Amino acid sequence: MVPIPTVLRRITIADRLYWPCWAVATLFTGVAVGLMLGYALLLGRFLDWLLTSGNVDLAAAYAAFRGTAGRAGLSAFYVVCGLQVLSVITFLALALATRRRRGSAVLAAIAGVAWLVAHYASGFATLEAEVLRSMTAVPPAVAARFVRMNGPVHLVHVATLAVALGALLRVPARESTGPGRPERRPSVPWALPARPGPAGPKLAQRVSRRLNRLQGNCHSPFH
Repeated sequence: MVPIPTVLRRITIADRLYWPCWAVATLFTGVAVGLMLGYALLLGRFLDWLLTSGNVDLAAAYAAFRGTAGRAGLSAFYVVCGLQVLSVITFLALALATRRRRGSAVLAAIAGVAWLVAHYASGFATLEAEVLRSMTAVPPAVAARFVRMNGPVHLVHVATLAVALGALLRVPARESTGPGRPERRPSVPWALPARPGPAGPKLAQRVSRRLNRLQGNCHSPFH
């Protein structure tokens, strides 16, 4: 059995971390949506053009770039994606611990992780590494498969991350209005509310009779 002070401390920490974690999850999810949308609209199309241009030296230039001058930006991209996944999972844990907006937190966590699962489960992660890290000519069949999957896969990433961002943005509005607001906990967690029933009126009657009896026994010295 967990001691009561430990329970109180955990509840307090979860409540205090709830909104900061929501802000971090919303920030990184929004940034990830922007990065994926930019890739789907611009960088992805550029990479497709490099592979289909027929210029081997030009196609290999991106592999050299990402290993040298572009390494810092690529590392920052990986950090943002990792923090995005970690933050939505942490927010889900805090929402479950505090019993606040669990539905929105579950949707945000599922959608916020689904894009990464889809990236690897579809086999595109392996194909992407093979194509973009190659310093030699990419076989035409491999290049054609990459071009065919590149755009749709990243559009799926954009869609799932947008769902996660929408679920996170709904949390403040649902917290401030509607019947779904969290119930206030008593300051002492083991204090149970009074049970409704006939015991209340009976107790009031006994108290009233006791007061009347005490008043009858009191005699003023001026009478």
